[in-house]
Amino acid sequence: NGCIRVLFPAFSGGGTKFKEMKYFNIDGQIDTELVDRFTLFLNENSAENICIFLDSPGGWFCSARIMCNIINADKSRFSIIASHTVMSAAFWLFYEAKCKREILPGTVGMYHIARRDFKMKATGSMAEVFDEFYLKEFKTCELQRCDEFSKALGMLPHEQSALRGGFDVFFSEKSMRNFLEQQQ
Repeated sequence: NGCIRVLFPAFSGGGTKFKEMKYFNIDGQIDTELVDRFTLFLNENSAENICIFLDSPGGWFCSARIMCNIINADKSRFSIIASHTVMSAAFWLFYEAKCKREILPGTVGMYHIARRDFKMKATGSMAEVFDEFYLKEFKTCELQRCDEFSKALGMLPHEQSALRGGFDVFFSEKSMRNFLEQQQ
């Protein structure tokens, strides 16, 4: 099932004490299929401490939000280790999770405002009435969420401005570590 039992140094003080954990590897898109695998894994390991390795190009924000909610509901049993690339929804998940988090050397990140596809008619108008409504709500809520998130991490004004402009903003390992320190 993609799970192995390993021993990791305990996060409390980094001493020689070891703690038994199960690990869950996220190395692709965050989507409903991943959420299904994650919840099944957790149901099979309900009494175990869980270490999540996160190396993801991102995916669906709604799926990341579900995973984050699950993690934060029992944060003391989870840890997340960011590895290699943590982008988009994965970036958000990493920083919104309230469990123990670590960044491996060489890890980089990227964040941007969530994107959504809408169906359009050949005339250029929205294909569905709901899409028109949702687009207005999406823009308002997403900009507000992005502003709050970027400020909470301590992003620089030019980074916040680029995000509001719809650009991808990339972060070095050092910046990612600074964001994590800002939250502690």
